[in-house]
Amino acid sequence: MRGNTMLHNLISTADHPDAILAEFLDNYRHLRQRKNGNALYHEILSFSPEDRPHLTPAILEDLTRHYIQLRCPDALVYARAHLDTDHPHVHLLISANNLGAVRPHRLSRTAFGRAKQELEQYQKKHYPQIRHSLAQTNAKSPPERRSESELNRRLARGGRHSRKAQIRQLMQETLVVSDSVSSFATQIRLLGFDLYRRGNTVGVVDQAANRRYRLRTLGLLDAYEELVRRLASTPEPQKSRRLADLAQLRSRTSPIPPSRTLE
Repeated sequence: MRGNTMLHNLISTADHPDAILAEFLDNYRHLRQRKNGNALYHEILSFSPEDRPHLTPAILEDLTRHYIQLRCPDALVYARAHLDTDHPHVHLLISANNLGAVRPHRLSRTAFGRAKQELEQYQKKHYPQIRHSLAQTNAKSPPERRSESELNRRLARGGRHSRKAQIRQLMQETLVVSDSVSSFATQIRLLGFDLYRRGNTVGVVDQAANRRYRLRTLGLLDAYEELVRRLASTPEPQKSRRLADLAQLRSRTSPIPPSRTLE
């Protein structure tokens, strides 16, 4: 894990979000294109505030990586951890298809329940001190026909914030680590959002729900405008460097690790 970011089956580095996004999109092109098709899924591992004193970056990374091995070992995964909040959590972006696969990877209700149970057993065995954030194995699962979407599922107790509050927190955290508007737009796209501007209105679109949120309504317009002012007062050489890196990544003969066996 570099900083608060984990990558799985990705050759790009965490400081090149444009290249990461390109890998997701290139992998998605293996699928038959259909209207409103999903290129990736957004899931959240959340933990109770009572367990916050016991959660270290190493523990959070281990639990996240174990969940990935249970849930989607052959998919592309971008994970971003947040330990500096009341409800520690990890956002996961999971590709709709396994690496290089021509069919989407659908997780059945039974398989999803089994993954939660195995994650719970692993957590109990290795981290017994985390007692308030066990997977809700008795929670009612969504209908099987919705299993393809699997958006924002909670694998642990806590994290009862409203969707709007979650989005505000996510956008606020991303604004803090962005060094330009283009960087902000790329990073939120990795998290399942699009940046839009209509006249003087700036906001984000939740791709999963196809719903718009104004930055003013989220209380983040001032932070966004400060990012714009920083951009106007300093040059932006990073964009050209990222484009060059992206071109170099795409020129490689194969983005698939040689040890990976595909279906």
